Amino acid sequence: MNCGAYESLAARKPMLLSDTKTIRSYFTFGANYIKSDSLEGVRAGVRSIKSELALRENEITDQLPLMEFAWEEMFAATDAMFMN
Repeated sequence: MNCGAYESLAARKPMLLSDTKTIRSYFTFGANYIKSDSLEGVRAGVRSIKSELALRENEITDQLPLMEFAWEEMFAATDAMFMN
């Protein structure tokens, strides 16, 4: 996983992430995905995130509270499991 992506969400900044199944399945909003195997792929990704910046920022604003709530639910369930 990409720790920088968590930091980006915490700062409410759009992300440019490698296009892998794992990353796409976890970071489902606020990101543009790139094939990072070439410089041109990275350049295309930078252009795409710049052109969709407002859209990605809005996704983060809308979706991040839901993700944070899900995390808190998961942590509470984990705590309850180990406290009993």
